[in-house]
Amino acid sequence: MNKTSTSLKNKLVEARKQSLSVFSDIAHRLESVVEINGVEYINDSKSSDMESTLFSLESIRQPIVWIVGANDTKDNIDLVEKMVKLKVKSVISFGNFSNELSQKLSPISDSYTHFITLESAVKKAAELALNGDVVLFSPANSSYDMYDSYRERGNHFKQIVSSLS
Repeated sequence: MNKTSTSLKNKLVEARKQSLSVFSDIAHRLESVVEINGVEYINDSKSSDMESTLFSLESIRQPIVWIVGANDTKDNIDLVEKMVKLKVKSVISFGNFSNELSQKLSPISDSYTHFITLESAVKKAAELALNGDVVLFSPANSSYDMYDSYRERGNHFKQIVSSLS
């Protein structure tokens, strides 16, 4: 590789790092909320589909306890299957609908549980997460069955997490 292509490659890598740091500063999008007992809690409430949740799962290097929403939409779990097998130690769903999600995630996850409320899901995640883990709140669906917006949902997550410490 010549000096020009090496220099260009370094500039591209640096530009990507800068854009990722700006991107991660956006509220409700891979937003680091707090670290409690060595566990980082990340608010990714803006992830309202499997594609954006896939990006989030790929971006995190530590073992993940994933909190996912369960609603009546048909979720394409196949998109995240590989990442769940590789990185997710536990899946916790919340919401009024769990059957289809449970049928798809239970066989590919080491641990799957479902709760109706976000509060219960976050408390279970706090029980399961160990030092060095990440609790990722990435619902992968819309918020409208329980919240007015992803912002309200994300703020509720942050409120619940704040009460843990």
